[in-house]
Amino acid sequence: MPRIIGAERVARERDAADTIVTLLGGLPLAICITGGNLIAPSQRRRPLSEHAGLLADERRRISQLEGQLDGEDIGVRSSFEISYRALREDTRRLFRYLGLLAGADFVPALAARCADIGEEKAGRLLGELADRQLVEVDGPTGERYRLHDLLCLYAREHAERTEPEAERHQAFRHSADWYATRLDTWMNRPGAHENLPAEATDWFAEEHLNVQANIRRAYESHEWELLLRLVEPLYGLLFYRSQWEEMEAVKRPWRSRRPGHGTTSPPSWGRSSISPRHGASWGAVRRRPGCTSEPWRSPARGATRTRRAGS
Repeated sequence: MPRIIGAERVARERDAADTIVTLLGGLPLAICITGGNLIAPSQRRRPLSEHAGLLADERRRISQLEGQLDGEDIGVRSSFEISYRALREDTRRLFRYLGLLAGADFVPALAARCADIGEEKAGRLLGELADRQLVEVDGPTGERYRLHDLLCLYAREHAERTEPEAERHQAFRHSADWYATRLDTWMNRPGAHENLPAEATDWFAEEHLNVQANIRRAYESHEWELLLRLVEPLYGLLFYRSQWEEMEAVKRPWRSRRPGHGTTSPPSWGRSSISPRHGASWGAVRRRPGCTSEPWRSPARGATRTRRAGS
């Protein structure tokens, strides 16, 4: 960015410049187009903070990324469109559904559940998307995938134009149910609140940001039954891990729903118990050796996994 719009201009609004690069996901083409737009005669005196505000609007972000390079019209959307149009229809459909996921990265099983297709087929289609550079292969052994922020917005645009609203909502319900089912499976095992399997804590380390994103989406969508299915077992898992502040944060969306909305059977959580199936004493657990209040541990890529948390 400094090489395009000048180091002095960036230095005057360093925070705004950093925000712009973050919103663009570091994509070179997007940064180049934005820089070119910012040095146009009509934009040279425009504060970077104002442009950052325009890019912060997800609905308009891709539309802001059009301009000229060496006298030719260029744009992020047209660049994406070339790769998208080269896909087979079933691969395009999966790509559109990936834009509806609340979290920032995913495994093939979740992609399959969201798009209501088989896991084997989802894995094959994800391979095609990766070959076209429309998804990024993530994880130490390539077992996870993620969409670049701008590609996520592009995929969501296509989904909103192509897929019926009812099917888009159902895709979210399917994906959130995938998380809820796994949380419930772990925490419904006998003795889980005392000795949670290592595979459960490993899974949670990978997925906790995505779980939070699904809780927020369920709350914003007024999916109260689904919200309860997510927060109740998560509350128990956090209780096991002695993460008291996070437990309160999990309860907050449920408690803040409007009166009269949601299930008539609220979760049983309080300072004397965790839930109907996790009825261990709060005081007893807090007195256990080694119990401390610590934040959720974020994997190394955690900073890149929060982008869709509020979408």
